Amino acid sequence: GGGGGGGGADPDAKIRRNLTHLKVFVIDDAGTREADDGIGIEELGNGRTRIWAHIADPSRLLSLDDVLDRAGRERATSLYMPTGTIPMFPWDVAAGAMSINQGVECCALSFGIEIDNDTGAPVGELEVVASRILPTYSLTYDEADELINMGPDFEPELCRLQAVAMKHNAWRKREGALEFQMPESVLKVADATVLEPEIDFKIINWGSLSRSMVAECMIAAGGVAGALGARERIPLPFRAQPQPILPEAAQLENVPEGLCRMMAVRSCMTASTTSCLPARHASLGLEAYVQVTSPIRRYPDLLAHYQLKAFLHGRELPFGADELNQHIQRCIATTKEATRVVRDTEKYFLAEYFRQQPKDALWSGLLMKWLNEDQKLGIILVDAIAREMVVRVQTGTTLGSNILMQCMLVDVDTGFIKLSEVNPMAGIRSKM
Repeated sequence: GGGGGGGGADPDAKIRRNLTHLKVFVIDDAGTREADDGIGIEELGNGRTRIWAHIADPSRLLSLDDVLDRAGRERATSLYMPTGTIPMFPWDVAAGAMSINQGVECCALSFGIEIDNDTGAPVGELEVVASRILPTYSLTYDEADELINMGPDFEPELCRLQAVAMKHNAWRKREGALEFQMPESVLKVADATVLEPEIDFKIINWGSLSRSMVAECMIAAGGVAGALGARERIPLPFRAQPQPILPEAAQLENVPEGLCRMMAVRSCMTASTTSCLPARHASLGLEAYVQVTSPIRRYPDLLAHYQLKAFLHGRELPFGADELNQHIQRCIATTKEATRVVRDTEKYFLAEYFRQQPKDALWSGLLMKWLNEDQKLGIILVDAIAREMVVRVQTGTTLGSNILMQCMLVDVDTGFIKLSEVNPMAGIRSKM
């Protein structure tokens, strides 16, 4: 039934731990159909608190190389197109038996991390358990934010979880973690078949307390999986990132504070790599890290689940390092291709969006970074749509300036959009 049993007997019944007594919050964007995580908290006394990340458990419904597993492997990822999602697994399974659904007893793979209440550092045992959970609350980020803002009298566990997650976040920052919460938006197209499709930019609110809490719990889960894999020598898709060489403090002093400075640091970031050997992930501040929190929509996460499950059963692991590496590299190639498709589609609809606007519309934005200062080409964050675009600015414009732009030219077929800075004049409508 529902997200509970789904597909006959549970192959992991022998090792599954009953965690249905714990309160579980499932927090997602409105309209999400692949619900692959729930979070919760357990007070341990002794100055410690455990954060739980309960992750959907699709591996119990699959066996390696069966029809579904192969379908997921070929897609490697769910595709988030402006026109809708193309799931890695068919919707009826992905949103049904594989998902974590509210009010139904669900199977999960749960990651528990003990946090020192004072320092926020992980201490004590690593918990990775096949579990049964009962998701109590299904909330959107906005609803969760409202509950947190109402304070501990109303929903104490959620408030406490948010506080402990931020302690863990502060600990990671002391370990060298860096955060880039640049303004971002999700481009949505209601119906692409009509002549003038309705195009909407949903701006992501990074200031959301619940969004940062969920993100932190997911990173913590990846840290637990990484630490266990490193300790037990389990080949897993470890994500690592070499230490970036950041600009000198004196250099950064010349860059305006806020987004410009964040952009300057971000452009020094090194690419992250995935391999079967644990290594430090510099910008997360973790010694080992494995993405395990999206097994319904990222195939490498599912590979990690297959390995961890076998380890928990005390069985031979399905993949040796070499074989796992081949799978990972294939997934990376497929995902790259998928990302390109999404980017091209977004480029098309972004151009179509500008084509639909009045010719004299003015756009406000922030000059975040020079692309070529001599030619006055800068990267501008366009406020109304929270997108970074290349714009030619005027001679006197400096880094960190707020500017007004006009769209001079747009070609929907190539996706070319020419924005130029204009002087604010009276009587022109402004898209702020």
